[in-house]
Amino acid sequence: MAATSTSKMSSVALVVAVIIGCALKSQTLFHHLANYYHPLIGLAPFVTPEDKYGFKLNQVQSVDLRGQVALVTGANSGIGFELSKMLASQGAYVTMACRNPQRCFSAADRIRKEVPSASVSPLILDLGSLSKTNRAARTFLQNNERLDILFLNAGIVGPFELSDDGIEHVFQVNLISHHLLYRILEPLLQVSEHAKVVSTSSVAGKVWVPYGSVESYVPPTIEGLNEWNPTGMRVAERLLLYGRSKLAQILWTKYLTRRLGNDSTIHVNAFHPGAVHTALTTTKGVAKWVPRIAQRATIQMLGYLLWSSSLGALTGLYLATQAVVEKNIRGAYFHPQTIEVVNPYSLDETAQNNVWELCEIAVEKFLAQKELK
Repeated sequence: MAATSTSKMSSVALVVAVIIGCALKSQTLFHHLANYYHPLIGLAPFVTPEDKYGFKLNQVQSVDLRGQVALVTGANSGIGFELSKMLASQGAYVTMACRNPQRCFSAADRIRKEVPSASVSPLILDLGSLSKTNRAARTFLQNNERLDILFLNAGIVGPFELSDDGIEHVFQVNLISHHLLYRILEPLLQVSEHAKVVSTSSVAGKVWVPYGSVESYVPPTIEGLNEWNPTGMRVAERLLLYGRSKLAQILWTKYLTRRLGNDSTIHVNAFHPGAVHTALTTTKGVAKWVPRIAQRATIQMLGYLLWSSSLGALTGLYLATQAVVEKNIRGAYFHPQTIEVVNPYSLDETAQNNVWELCEIAVEKFLAQKELK
């Protein structure tokens, strides 16, 4: 019975692979679909014609970031690691903020080996705790006179649970702790001639959002936030919680842009890196019962279909360049590769206000502190 089941699964995988392979020979179909369904824009290379790229990998070398001071959260792997390496390779002084000390130091060492001229330093930052986030932020504040680039990149997907601070955990890590980090470091950003704040958001903020009132989905109180507990399958719960946090990041971006005003020297934007080929798509992420030949075929196919980590980070890097200043890009949301997309849910100003008010309430006691304790 097990052999028969495996055989059937292998046959299905083969058929799907053949269908996708045939479809990819006519990528124009996917390009047209993306024109009608915006969440598909930039999702993966096969739905993104290269002539639509606003910024390409070979242009990275022309970006001059010498002397710029940057901080990247979630910097030890994936998009955060690639952003840190790109920033450092172009001359920026990069602080790599990560939760795990060993992985943080290891990632910094790896960049130094790959980019001998790199200036990178680790900072231990646990976004799951507001007190630990406060401590890390104030440590950076004391040790730096200016901050030119701030990447609010770290993020998690998880089930509904409350953090030690009594806040829904995914929302806290993905947004509220980043809000605290920004608020503490805002004086350093104001010193910069042209500062850039970039949030790594996701198309999940559009496709994994339930129909109904956005205001009720993102309420202005901690109690309201914690009351919203999606029921049903565990996977659906995780996706909806993640989608809420990712929409909230864009709402936060737009509120902060309004708060700062059009004459501010701080440019705040967000981006979706697309579907990226990461460690999750290696053999470690494939079920053990899948035949080895099917594993290899799946990994090879995903490597062709999805963005590499460096290409996934490319739009984020663009939002940290001088082009943002020259084009006066503010409060915008981009998909790969630097294609601006409008998430209609993010245009709700009441929801924007709710997100900011919620974040302020959550961190007010830490903002009242005048120094590191």
